Amino acid sequence: MLIDVKPGGEMGSPFDTLVMLYEEAIGSMHRAGAAIEAGDVATRCRHIERAITIVTDLYAGLDPEEDGEFAAHLAVAYRLVLARLVLVNGRNDALLARGTAGLLEPILDAWRRIARESRRLPHATAAGTATASNDAAAPARVDRPAA
Repeated sequence: MLIDVKPGGEMGSPFDTLVMLYEEAIGSMHRAGAAIEAGDVATRCRHIERAITIVTDLYAGLDPEEDGEFAAHLAVAYRLVLARLVLVNGRNDALLARGTAGLLEPILDAWRRIARESRRLPHATAAGTATASNDAAAPARVDRPAA
């Protein structure tokens, strides 16, 4: 997945980018739940679509050959989340939307810890996490998160 990560820019490290993506996906699921409770079908659909897009991009960025078991475990989690998001949309189930967000919250917490730790280590990068471009205008590829 291509994400606009500019060196020294607002997005920070690849870990910060992952945190942002997880926060947005989880937030979208909670907003979908609120929309379901409010009877707002259009808003529910928009937030479910947003969450599906983010999780699909995260899933597509996995590299099982490079990251092995770690990528395999994330792939299982992402497939489960995607399947549940389809159910949320079809059943119009606010509780299921919030429960699905809860599946990603422990992973988000782990990425937050990793992002925090990476900021403490100047110039530290995790192997296989990002390929940064020397061209500040070019997007970096974030595709293999390290645990």
